[in-house]
Amino acid sequence: HRRLLEKKNRGEIVGISAKDLVEQFNHQDGKCFYTDIEMVWGWHGTGLDYEKNVSIDKVIPAKGYIKGNVVLCCYEANSTKGKLTFEKLQKWMPSWYERIQKYLSENTNSV
Repeated sequence: HRRLLEKKNRGEIVGISAKDLVEQFNHQDGKCFYTDIEMVWGWHGTGLDYEKNVSIDKVIPAKGYIKGNVVLCCYEANSTKGKLTFEKLQKWMPSWYERIQKYLSENTNSV
């Protein structure tokens, strides 16, 4: 868990702990926030296998990696989402956009 945090925060663990990530993983039943694919911790395989690796996504990118602003998703979903604006996400991937809106409404006080 620490390696995942260090990678995302360039060596500095800020705003979210390994315990927070484990709690989030359990809260999501080990499934990708966007696709419901079962995820695995760590880097497992290459090619098509990487799609199940856990990745941390900032719901609102400008807010950073803080509790209440992160979800866990598979690496491939995070890579895809990272290339889209919220407007494009809403138009091209409405189910992902709706999940984000629900998450934000449930975590308004946290973010």
